[in-house]
Amino acid sequence: MDTLIIDNMNNWVTWLGVIGSTTISLLALVLTFVKYAKHEKRLNKQQMTLNEQQEKLNEQQEMLNEQQKTLNTYQINKIKEEELAARKAVIKGDITRDTKDSIRLIVSNVGQVSATNVHVEITGSTYGLLMEDLEDIELLNPQKLHKYSIYLTEDHVKTVNVKYSWSDAFRKDNECVESLQIP
Repeated sequence: MDTLIIDNMNNWVTWLGVIGSTTISLLALVLTFVKYAKHEKRLNKQQMTLNEQQEKLNEQQEMLNEQQKTLNTYQINKIKEEELAARKAVIKGDITRDTKDSIRLIVSNVGQVSATNVHVEITGSTYGLLMEDLEDIELLNPQKLHKYSIYLTEDHVKTVNVKYSWSDAFRKDNECVESLQIP
């Protein structure tokens, strides 16, 4: 009987060992699965965060690309304007007091190329202005000027409109009208 008890005890111990190791294995398997699930969830969350950040970066990059296109277009237009300006004469006028009874109409070329066949005429009222016909200027180089003397009577106009027409390297029929104050 003692052997039977011992055999039963051994079977019982073996049985407990099998149940214990199976339980430990199942517990390890469950814990591994839980750990894996938590880790997978954390990785998915990180991936979503990275995706959101990448999406924001892509939007910012797209915005930067649009801004760069706009800047490039602006620079190209600016270069074209500068190239055009380099081919244009710009005629401006100014009136200065010469003496009590006379003024000077100063016509200047503030552009970058010479102006040819510059025609100057005062349009509108010329009441109180005594002048000869304003002669045409055959050639007006850049940063140069031409002066006309105009005599005044007592009740002269206070403002004159001056019309300029000229040719330059850009085109042949340029026109500009200015309103100038008589000092």
